[in-house]
Amino acid sequence: MKKILFLLLIVLPFLLKQTAPVGAILPVQHEGRVKPLDTVARTAKVLLQGKEGVQPSAWLLEVLFDSKKALKTAVIKNDHPDLFADSYLSMEQIQPRIDDIYKQVDSLLRANPKEPDSYQQALLKLWQRIEIFTRLTYTVQLNQPLPDLPYFNTAAPDGFDTSVKWKNRGEDFTSWKNFTRAWPDLSEEVTAYMGKVHEENPSLARALKLELFFNTLQPFFVSKVYYVIAAILFLFLGIFRKGLQIPSLFVYAGFIFHTAGIILRMTIEGRPPVTNLYSSALFVGWGGVLAALLFSRKESALLPVASVIGFATLSISTALSLNGDTMEMMRAVLDSNFWLTTHVITITLGYSATFLTGFMAAYALLFQSDLKATTDTVYRVLSLALLLTFIGTLLGGIWADQSWGRFWGWDPKENGALMIVLWNSIIIHARMGRYVQELGFLRLAVFGNVVTSFAWFGVNMLGVGLHSYGFMDQAFLWLFLFVAANFAIILTPRRWLVWL
Repeated sequence: MKKILFLLLIVLPFLLKQTAPVGAILPVQHEGRVKPLDTVARTAKVLLQGKEGVQPSAWLLEVLFDSKKALKTAVIKNDHPDLFADSYLSMEQIQPRIDDIYKQVDSLLRANPKEPDSYQQALLKLWQRIEIFTRLTYTVQLNQPLPDLPYFNTAAPDGFDTSVKWKNRGEDFTSWKNFTRAWPDLSEEVTAYMGKVHEENPSLARALKLELFFNTLQPFFVSKVYYVIAAILFLFLGIFRKGLQIPSLFVYAGFIFHTAGIILRMTIEGRPPVTNLYSSALFVGWGGVLAALLFSRKESALLPVASVIGFATLSISTALSLNGDTMEMMRAVLDSNFWLTTHVITITLGYSATFLTGFMAAYALLFQSDLKATTDTVYRVLSLALLLTFIGTLLGGIWADQSWGRFWGWDPKENGALMIVLWNSIIIHARMGRYVQELGFLRLAVFGNVVTSFAWFGVNMLGVGLHSYGFMDQAFLWLFLFVAANFAIILTPRRWLVWL
């Protein structure tokens, strides 16, 4: 029975895989790489409405070849009720007020407030979305110049360069004219065009098919669903003292799709698993789940921890994906460097192991009465975490010496990595020197979550340092809540925590 269920969990996502419309595979050069039109559609949909929605490629093809109909579709997100009553708008709704919106944007940009309020922020975002949508509608409209709208492309969102034209060769332009004439039935034209692409560049054709398969399968979404189902089942069955084999199957199935997604991304990009903050969230979660599964034979409580780590990190990656295409081209300083690759992978695995110890300790404090077995496992995993973070930090120094001409510069990101090394060392020495007992040791391990989260995300909010490729500020609230939750576990008396 268990084998049949596990096989069903593996097969089901393929059976439910999205069907891409004709034209979704068309190659588009965007942001420095050639990608299927489906990827551009998903990026545009996320930037316009904060989510991919259903059939993004079908929507983009409609925008490109039937813009009059697309103008009636509500895909532009409105973040403030004082702008419009509806949460999602069509360009047909916006058009009567376009002059008024422009005047407000013009006045705001001239005033240039240091701390714009929520209405002003929503106004600028709406204008950016109007710009994106307008440029998309004019991308393949023949002999139709872009409208001269003020302030267009002054503050385009990261991840979507709206100034780049998609057709830059004569034969491509001719093909797009053929697509325009054939709309809405593009089957023959797309088949002929992709046959030509396969004949001229078979590796590109294979890459386009692989990326389209990756987009439609959505392995990370599948993995996240399996992890959260496992976490719910672990909690429910644990309360009623039932068997935990079924939720364990969801964890293993989630890990398989998690692994497959990372391998597919590496193959598509031709890069190591960690190239930006988004991919680091994927890899940190993957490493944490892997370590939990490896140690789970000696500590069964690690399987529930694995489900929580997997779901939490994939949720973080989902939030980070809202900035645009996650397979962005790497900055020159990050490209093709052996020491950088080994440094990033090693330090990220160190993050994974440190988070695993923190989550294990939190789980033990919340749910277990006997702490000895978990304490011993946390100690072993923490030793591995210390080794990985120490070696990863040294490798980062070697890379910095080659790229920037100095081994160490007290950069915020470097300081963050050092914080993890020092804190892991403190915990281990406190245990070895018997300065803390089991309860104190586990509380120190939980605080490791705070240290690691600050080193991973917090330093990126400071806006200073050479690691400018990782700056972000939209996660402050979630980071604060995560830190607060860990402090609550640390400071709450033990007798209030154990749920028996």
